[in-house]
Amino acid sequence: MDMVKGFTDTVVNGLLPQFKSELEYAYIISMVLLAVNSAERSWHKENIFLSFHRTLLFVNGAALVMAICLGESPVAQLADMGMITTSLVVWWIALFAPFDVLNKALDFKVADVKPVLLLLVIMTSLRQLVAASAAVDASLVKYPGSLVAVLLGTIGGGGTYAVAGVFGDFARQISSETVTKNAFIASLLVSLSKIFFPTCMCANMVLTVCILLILPLNIAEQLNKELDIFSTPYDILKQLVNLRDLLQKKKQE
Repeated sequence: MDMVKGFTDTVVNGLLPQFKSELEYAYIISMVLLAVNSAERSWHKENIFLSFHRTLLFVNGAALVMAICLGESPVAQLADMGMITTSLVVWWIALFAPFDVLNKALDFKVADVKPVLLLLVIMTSLRQLVAASAAVDASLVKYPGSLVAVLLGTIGGGGTYAVAGVFGDFARQISSETVTKNAFIASLLVSLSKIFFPTCMCANMVLTVCILLILPLNIAEQLNKELDIFSTPYDILKQLVNLRDLLQKKKQE
């Protein structure tokens, strides 16, 4: 058990922090590409300033929603000059670089695999899981012992689709059901371990298990392989929530 704990602590506290900047860059690239692909290239080129502002909102979307939920300043999330500069460079390369170098690099194939795109997916997925865990920590600091950490962790991990009913189409555009599902599972498991089992269950071990479970799912999806272990429990959970709401409604009537 000590060996397992040592391994998970090395992964979470040692290995992942060493690549924090690279994971953030990967996330920015992914979100910039999502923003660029959300409209026709002609629109971006005809509306340069709107396009770049839209890109910044995509890159910072989850952080903006998190800030609103935590009662913090959303503007502060947009003030990071490093993020703005990186987003600007990637946005320009994606839309205006000669020979469309970025998309050609992402579309480069070895056999049936696109190695650059696959690496981007892996790094972005890791960043989302780490961000979900960090959001859970931030939530528990502000609201100790509250399961609202699951919601905030889901949002922090890119699962803004979960709050689309409140934040509208923007929350849907910067996320997806798959991303939200993965962020929710990771946030739920990490939150439960930190709230109910802080002494007997290592949160780093739980996060490592989430990485080992969710990362292969994202890789399989990128490779167009069928591998889904969360749909059934996720659907059951949704049905239980719907049943609870129905029972409460009938009780009120």
